[in-house]
Amino acid sequence: MYAPELRFAVMGTTAHIVVVGGEEGLVDVARHRIEDLETIWSRFRANSEVSRLNARSGDWVAVSPETVTLIERAETAWALTGGTFDALIGCAVVALGYDRTFKSMSTNPTVSNVRSETNGSAVARPEVDAEGRIARVPAGASFDPGGIGKGLAADIVVDELMSMGAAGALVNIGGDLVARGKPPVGDIWAVALDEQKAGLDGSTVLRFGEGAVASSTSLKRTWRTTDGTVHHIVDPATGQNPTGDVVLACVVAGAGWWAEAAATSLVGGEMLIDPPPGCAVLLVDSHGTIRTYGDMDEYVGVAERQTLTEVIR
Repeated sequence: MYAPELRFAVMGTTAHIVVVGGEEGLVDVARHRIEDLETIWSRFRANSEVSRLNARSGDWVAVSPETVTLIERAETAWALTGGTFDALIGCAVVALGYDRTFKSMSTNPTVSNVRSETNGSAVARPEVDAEGRIARVPAGASFDPGGIGKGLAADIVVDELMSMGAAGALVNIGGDLVARGKPPVGDIWAVALDEQKAGLDGSTVLRFGEGAVASSTSLKRTWRTTDGTVHHIVDPATGQNPTGDVVLACVVAGAGWWAEAAATSLVGGEMLIDPPPGCAVLLVDSHGTIRTYGDMDEYVGVAERQTLTEVIR
């Protein structure tokens, strides 16, 4: 079946779109949609809705329905993870030195690391008025869409592609992947995990009918500071990098936003007793030990390379 694909840079990473069937040009429609979402959600664009919310923290700000949904999903994730995922970590992320795009940081990687006293989970929570299309973040707080924005963008675009007549669609934004409908080869979406720093060389393959996969790791997006090397994942309780043993989390869930939030909440923690609700989980610790939780063993298998739909790096 006709299955065009497209790779491009967006949201500080690389996106990959695969569309099975449907009208010609759907991959371009999907690309423009993701780029539009970046325009309203990026904390690095002064005129984005997220930047305006942060600049006017404590005040109600007019926002799009997409931003209302973003904040609602982030707050749901905060509640479901017991606060170990929190989008109100913007001040802490900036204090660690992540105050510009990661690409621009690579040209001057050594930055000052100012210890943040921000505890996002202890302050008031963001509010939205969906009917009035307005939202606000607590005074003095800063909302960082981070990975959950990528996962939600993948959800939105895949759903829209299917509503526009695609027989199947996959959107992968920097490892936040959502797939629905018919894959381009066979009847099962096959996704390989190629996270070599965590000991996964691409031979671990997740096979599923449809759903979302997200991986998060403390081994990427690192930079040097005056206090040592840090990474982009923040413990909301301390404003610093978490100190647990898990270096990589991969989550299979029903939606991209939840898979990403759950994966982020698990990195830097310890091995689990129970997975987050509705999730199958694979964790790798600093010793290279791999453990699975929930129904993950039902998804993990081996696929011939020619049957792979995607490789997550």
